[in-house]
Amino acid sequence: MRRVGELVTANPIDRIARPKFERTYRALGIQPIFIEVSQASELETAIDEMARRGAQMALVSPEPILYANFAPILRAAQRNKLPLMVEERIPLEAGALISYAPDEAELDRQLAFVADKLLRGARGGGVI
Repeated sequence: MRRVGELVTANPIDRIARPKFERTYRALGIQPIFIEVSQASELETAIDEMARRGAQMALVSPEPILYANFAPILRAAQRNKLPLMVEERIPLEAGALISYAPDEAELDRQLAFVADKLLRGARGGGVI
């Protein structure tokens, strides 16, 4: 994979961070294709544009406007045969290909295991 499309919002924080992300992509030998949206009606067109520019995968930022309106993103990605990478579990379960977020259920199990050990008298401060 050499070209990654990233769906971002008009959020000022995204704009400030974009040069850092672009440097990171390029250091990995990946050409970033940033597509900015400001409203839900632009989502399908944005994914179509990403594919037109040669993206081989789409990364969807965990922004409320994007996740709340995931259906048009998924439709356009499927139409363009563009795999989706997301952070949260909900869009993953809706049809995205991969998530880079931790498994919350597994984290909860590990937390319960550690809490149980501590409550049974294990000493904290290190690996239990």
